[in-house]
Amino acid sequence: MADELMREVAPLLSAEGIDLNDPDTFDIDTLNEALGRAVERRNFDLSVATGERLSYARTVLRITTEALADGLRQLAESLVWSIEPEPASPAKASVAQVIGVSLGLADTWHTDPALAAALSRTVVPMWDKRGRAAAADIVALARKGRAFDSTTVLVRRYGGLAVLEGGALVVAGSVIALAKAEGRDVPDVTAELLASAD
Repeated sequence: MADELMREVAPLLSAEGIDLNDPDTFDIDTLNEALGRAVERRNFDLSVATGERLSYARTVLRITTEALADGLRQLAESLVWSIEPEPASPAKASVAQVIGVSLGLADTWHTDPALAAALSRTVVPMWDKRGRAAAADIVALARKGRAFDSTTVLVRRYGGLAVLEGGALVVAGSVIALAKAEGRDVPDVTAELLASAD
């Protein structure tokens, strides 16, 4: 696993002038700093969804939100838990990508002054303890616009599955709060918010 990670970050290190095959190109402090930046960049690249994968991630979040709004927690859980870490299909988003999309949406929505009053009433939907704890941290970070940038810290603290669940819960809780504040249907608000995120 460490070898695979180093193969993935080697080009990023090379861009910073560090050749892992030539120890004369770096000292340990320079390597550690560059390695930290390279791993962050790699994690960012893994969590960004585009094209069909972005569409898939948004669809998962939309259906999960609507299921939770309707009290269909088991359906929401089944959908979230079906997301694969590394899907074979290029049309499916990975766990990291769905996390990235959900945290990015949370940052965008919770820092939008036009949505602030309604989203201040965001309630995390019912779920297991770990997923709800991750969601609570995500809401707090999103209000500062820092949820996406804190992905690595969140995953270390809670684990990938709980952050995936937490991100979906924050999206759902945010949409439900906004729909309630505006007296609108959840599917309409979900479609509008996800469409405006382009």
